[in-house]
Amino acid sequence: MAYSVGKKVQAVDELGRWEAGKVKAVEQNGTYLVSFDGWGPEFDRNVSSDELREPIEPFVGEQGQVLLRSESGIQAEMSCP
Repeated sequence: MAYSVGKKVQAVDELGRWEAGKVKAVEQNGTYLVSFDGWGPEFDRNVSSDELREPIEPFVGEQGQVLLRSESGIQAEMSCP
């Protein structure tokens, strides 16, 4: 999937965690410069497309199940104890 400048994403930070951010630039080598929400430009990071995904937000469905939602729809369903 290709991401454009300004797109809200989740990207892998330098500690290997998925964090919210925004694509600042698409580099000629195919990587993306990502700015992480709440962090200064010194923490911006170039990442590959494998280290990017649409933002995923958990929410509780009508039956009490936990669902993960992104812009493209429901991504996964998890049961609650």
